[in-house]
Amino acid sequence: MNSLFDYDEIDRIMDETKEAAEYQEEISSMLSGKLTSTDVAEVEQELEELLAVHAESSGAQLPEVPSHELPQPVPEERERERVKAKKERVALEA
Repeated sequence: MNSLFDYDEIDRIMDETKEAAEYQEEISSMLSGKLTSTDVAEVEQELEELLAVHAESSGAQLPEVPSHELPQPVPEERERERVKAKKERVALEA
């Protein structure tokens, strides 16, 4: 067998096999959700960049938050809401 294979050729094949196994392990880790803290930081940075680009390109803006007090339900509505909530609680308990 030693005469069929050169030592350098065997060493090259072993290195390629090791690199392929490491690459496969990296892919498996990504697919299983095992990200390192560096990976998470890179992903979060990429997400921020994508959101910024999307916001710039779409021109979308969030609506204004109301500064005035919201209207309160009238007593009859409160009673209906209370009865409805009680019925939902009873249904969930059953």
